[in-house]
Amino acid sequence: SNLNSVKEVSLMEIYDRWGNRVFGNENFPINEPKYGWNGRFKNEELNPAVFSYLIIVLLENGEEETFTGNVTLVD
Repeated sequence: SNLNSVKEVSLMEIYDRWGNRVFGNENFPINEPKYGWNGRFKNEELNPAVFSYLIIVLLENGEEETFTGNVTLVD
């Protein structure tokens, strides 16, 4: 899908390698860094590691699209 057709982020969750949720946010505008994950959990900087993400976006046509994958946090 064309990124311009994204209306908002319905859900964004980040999990550590053990499956603990370290970040979650819902229903926020795209391309707004203040709503995203800053690499912290409970106000503590996390050590470099690989984390999994789940992102569900709401498209202008009312459909949802899901993205999953990994992101590596570095120093």
